[in-house]
Amino acid sequence: MAFLPGWDAVIDFKSSKDKSWLSVLSVWGIRKRFASRAWRNAPSRQAIWSRRLKFPGNVPLIRCWRAVSRGSLCSFPKTIEFVLMKLPSKITLLALASLAACGGGGSDETCTTSGDLQKTCIAKPSHSIPEGIWFGATTTGLAAQTIVLETGQYFSVYTLSGNLAWLTEGIVTATDGAFSDPATVAVDYAGAIIAGTLAGNFTAKSTLAATTSINTTPNTTALSFNGNYNSTYDTPLAISDVLGTWNNPMTIATTATVTFSSDGSATGAQGACTFTGSFRPRATGKHILDGTLTFTDASCATGNGVAMPVEATVVNNQLSIVGVTPQRSTAFYLAATR
Repeated sequence: MAFLPGWDAVIDFKSSKDKSWLSVLSVWGIRKRFASRAWRNAPSRQAIWSRRLKFPGNVPLIRCWRAVSRGSLCSFPKTIEFVLMKLPSKITLLALASLAACGGGGSDETCTTSGDLQKTCIAKPSHSIPEGIWFGATTTGLAAQTIVLETGQYFSVYTLSGNLAWLTEGIVTATDGAFSDPATVAVDYAGAIIAGTLAGNFTAKSTLAATTSINTTPNTTALSFNGNYNSTYDTPLAISDVLGTWNNPMTIATTATVTFSSDGSATGAQGACTFTGSFRPRATGKHILDGTLTFTDASCATGNGVAMPVEATVVNNQLSIVGVTPQRSTAFYLAATR
């Protein structure tokens, strides 16, 4: 008789001369069903059998086995569950050895076991994106704010004294801290849409460095941005946090105003362009409001009656609303305080 880790008992009937297992079966009240002469003489007796017991007191099977071997009987509680499992001995032993060799591999690793049971683990690549709100500056002196949503969509706003210089938008992917977007769009202060690419590196919830290359002459100067993570992103933003009227800072040349109501509706204007909208907290619980603006004046860059999905956030008492049309043909950015 042999015992293996995690098994109550393993018996090799082919080699074992100890037939007291018949008495054990009788004690359990199952001899009639399993211990017939035909069963004992069948080829299956060469296999490994295990009996796993579950009952109050956790009495080991080996104690009962030895008692029966000495001609006495075991006294078990009445509530005993039996699970009898027939497995080929070589497969069973190999499986147990392989499991022991492969233990300890985490979900962040891919492990393989060779024929001699040597385990090799390789770290899986991380595809985490630089999700969050990032603040910093470009190498050319522009202030920069980037919002990266959990979906990978990002908005980067570059300003000079609060006035928009560039806005970029796209979908970012990442591998092991390096991220990129081969199809970013850049919008300049005059509203021109320009194709570009984005590449950079980040440390989660710490620092970020990104470069946006703009592909249309004469605007070929890359926007290199270094930023730091703002932990405000990890706190929820509610409609109650933005209630009331917000106005553009004095440093911003274009007059802008937006008013939020308790039901999440909003009305506002930026210059001659007027709009209405609705907002709700983002389902992820981050410091973002999801919204939709509908522009209601022909002077708006989108034209009259066009709707645009937008995102809003408030950091250091400054409200930022940013978005692009689904066709990525027009962008919108508003900054305000109260």
